[in-house]
Amino acid sequence: MNFTDFQSLYDFSLVEAAVQSFFCGVDGSLFVAPLSETDPARGTWTPPPGFTAFYTNANITVNQACRPRVKIRLNNVNHVRGAYALDANGAMREKAWQASMEFGIVTEPNYAIHCQLRSQVLAIIAQGVAISQDGTLFATGGINKYLKLHQVSEFWSRNASTDVVPAEGAYMSLIPTQLAFSIPPSSWPAGMQTF
Repeated sequence: MNFTDFQSLYDFSLVEAAVQSFFCGVDGSLFVAPLSETDPARGTWTPPPGFTAFYTNANITVNQACRPRVKIRLNNVNHVRGAYALDANGAMREKAWQASMEFGIVTEPNYAIHCQLRSQVLAIIAQGVAISQDGTLFATGGINKYLKLHQVSEFWSRNASTDVVPAEGAYMSLIPTQLAFSIPPSSWPAGMQTF
């Protein structure tokens, strides 16, 4: 086994894409993902009327001038100490991480509209991890519905504030979140031992 056997397991942009898909797929959601970066119309794309554009780092080349919009960024990904798997060569592999994700919110300069969008984002964050009545995690609910190789076990806002920054005819704010995710045993190549 070499690094190519594991490369997709360490592609954390998949977590960003799953959060985007989750937000765009929530019942009653008004979020929509922009065109892909390979679409020739990406430079002039705007969301349908009444919808909010929801960007990830993968959408960097898509027109990001529309308002309102939300952009997420996964950062500060740190290995959870002691969370390892042993590959068929006897090498230790990281299998769980904690990370930060920032939700950048941009609206027209209207505080009521800005607060409404921020509260929608916070309400959907609270649904990110589906928990059953007995407290066990549903691997196929919430964000995990959109992940094939990873599983998000925790997703919550942290240090949220009501700070709004006026800039260039817009209001902007950040919602910092924390998440924990891992590679479940079913995603590892054959011959792996997880512990």
